[in-house]
Amino acid sequence: MKRIFPALAISLSILGYAQENKDFDKVYIKTYLETSKNNFSKALKTADSLYESSSDPILKTRSLMLSASLYQQKGKYKDAVDYALAAEKIVLKTNNLSWKTRIYGFLASQYRILKLYDLSKKYTDYCIESSVKIEDSAAARQIKGLMLQEKAYFELDRKNYNASIKCIKASQKLLHWTKKDHDFYSVNNEQLLGLNYYYLEQYQNALSHYNKGLSQAKSFPETYLTGLIHNGIANIYIKLNKATEAEEELSKAKRIAEETQYLQLKEEIYETAQKIYMLKNEVSKIKEYKEKKDSVEAQLDIETKNLFNDLLSKEIKKNSQTKKFTLANNIVLIIVMAAMIFSCIYFFYYKKAEDRTNKRFKAIIAELNRRAGEKKSMQTHHENKMMFGANNDLKGESDLNQLDKSSNNESLYLINKSNLEDINLMTAFTEEKLLKKLEDFEGTDLYLRNDMSLPSLASFCKTNTKYLSRIINSRKGMDFNNYINTLRINFIIEKLNNDPEYRKYKIAALADESGFSSQNKFATVFKKITSISPSVFIKYLQDQQQDPHEESQS
Repeated sequence: MKRIFPALAISLSILGYAQENKDFDKVYIKTYLETSKNNFSKALKTADSLYESSSDPILKTRSLMLSASLYQQKGKYKDAVDYALAAEKIVLKTNNLSWKTRIYGFLASQYRILKLYDLSKKYTDYCIESSVKIEDSAAARQIKGLMLQEKAYFELDRKNYNASIKCIKASQKLLHWTKKDHDFYSVNNEQLLGLNYYYLEQYQNALSHYNKGLSQAKSFPETYLTGLIHNGIANIYIKLNKATEAEEELSKAKRIAEETQYLQLKEEIYETAQKIYMLKNEVSKIKEYKEKKDSVEAQLDIETKNLFNDLLSKEIKKNSQTKKFTLANNIVLIIVMAAMIFSCIYFFYYKKAEDRTNKRFKAIIAELNRRAGEKKSMQTHHENKMMFGANNDLKGESDLNQLDKSSNNESLYLINKSNLEDINLMTAFTEEKLLKKLEDFEGTDLYLRNDMSLPSLASFCKTNTKYLSRIINSRKGMDFNNYINTLRINFIIEKLNNDPEYRKYKIAALADESGFSSQNKFATVFKKITSISPSVFIKYLQDQQQDPHEESQS
């Protein structure tokens, strides 16, 4: 599960309703908690109407922050930040430290989500600086409690789970005395505690906090927090191999995600759905939710890129309006801007490539584990077959040499060469028998021989090269060379996964071990089959071994 949901982004934008305008408060709360869930466009129009009809700068500020929160919910980061910055301009003209602090907190959270840590730190410092000046001790405690929530997310992003839990507990003490929105903040903390304990593999602790959060959430309309909790419980059930219970919890989260249209929640849910249907081995469902998740990720990426581009444009405009640069300064500015643009582009493409590589790695390991299970279940059968004197075709290299010498002996062939002129004469019985021979061959290490050839394999299978080639193409979906190379790569992957000593070998040694004539050829074939280079694959294995809490996101 990802850990990018904002603490301050939502909670700071809805706290502290002005008592001098109860009508405004009533519309404000209903718009955020109810209308936005059922009709997002209507909620935005209502927020705009509140802004236009308000003369008080604080009410205008709150209207803008309502719009900012709604856009953040839809994953429209540029619009969310634009509205928050507009609110900042208005509130800076007032002496209202409370709302200045809330806006700074919102922006700090948004920039953290986008991994713009310098900007996030800038607004976090603003937030802390302003909160210290607030005379109302209750309001100051509230702001500090919410900043600790934000810090908890920050530590969670970095997998510092115990540090995150410590921040949450400190936040709970400060927010305990909050009268308004207490349940909302408390549910957020319980959801965070559940997530941290999930990553620490303390599943009963996680369930306890999630259930406590659900109980407290009954005091206000369902929001994205409730959806997150149901999704978190579903992930725990997946870990406990309870697919039915996990699917029930996921259905609740899906309903909330559809109602709130919260893109990040949808992304989480689609990822969880893939895990559930992998557990149930429903391939069509896995594909369906992978496509849905990819679609949501694409939308989020577009919005994030829009914000990056907007920030760059504003920076260029700001510099051009405030200074007249010399030619040298202009050159430096162009280089800096180009570097920023390149860095942004590189960041997105690198992140996407890394995500694809990570998913591919996990898919390879999952397939390896599946094959290991099948191999284990067949082991007894093969042992019994050998015990009772069945015809043993897996005698090793000496047997293959013997078969090579007798390759011209027509009596060893299952199918006479003359019959192979017409493919229609290939019977189903013959195909199945030959496929069994190939299965026996795959159970040996004969394919690791440098001199393994189609005629050699034909001798092993007691057939001829023409028929064997047709069977490999039609039933294995590849030609002879790719078939042998795939067996070799699967062999070395299994060794790397099961035996850490292999990860210390040089690539040349791995190439020789798996039957390739050169290091370059091995590396080329490895990447062609797995989409990952050997060195990167080994690095992922080492990282997985070092981080026992790394989650399977496949």
